[in-house]
Amino acid sequence: MRHDDEDFIFQNIDIFSCPNCGSDLAFKNNTFHCLDCERLFQVFDGIPSLFWPNQWESSKEDVTEKIKSFYEQTPFPNYDEFENVGSLLEKARKSLFRQIIG
Repeated sequence: MRHDDEDFIFQNIDIFSCPNCGSDLAFKNNTFHCLDCERLFQVFDGIPSLFWPNQWESSKEDVTEKIKSFYEQTPFPNYDEFENVGSLLEKARKSLFRQIIG
């Protein structure tokens, strides 16, 4: 991790909270740890990975993997070349997502 990323995290530690229990986090050795439930969260390329899986009853559908799969197959926006407002609007008009939502 770059030093300026680490500085940002230390200067703004109060904006982060544990996604499991909502408690305060501490940062040390490129890892956040929760001060209450003691869960650990890594930082990759300066980005905190504060993901925590859903913990609801099994009858309720978790769409996380479906959404992840969609964006892996169809990244949006797709900046292949220099974009302007007109070209972005045209791509949006022709997109599969637009066709699905009608």
